[in-house]
Amino acid sequence: MWYILVALAIIYLLYTYHEGLDSSPYEMVQEQQGTIQKINEQLQKITFSETLIDSIQDDNDTLTNQMNKLQENLPSDEPKKQYPK
Repeated sequence: MWYILVALAIIYLLYTYHEGLDSSPYEMVQEQQGTIQKINEQLQKITFSETLIDSIQDDNDTLTNQMNKLQENLPSDEPKKQYPK
């Protein structure tokens, strides 16, 4: 008999606890639209000057050249593959 009371208590708790589904789909869409609009307004305020873009491109080119030189100077695995121990 006690297990029926426990089962009813669990069912009641599950019924009363809703995980984020209290609002209607229309309200959820409106909230998301508001968030998207705020992010869009923040992105509109960000501007990149030509000088900043050139600086970023120069840094990117420098790092790419350094990576290429580093890869050229790495030891090759070919001798190890040809002459295993």
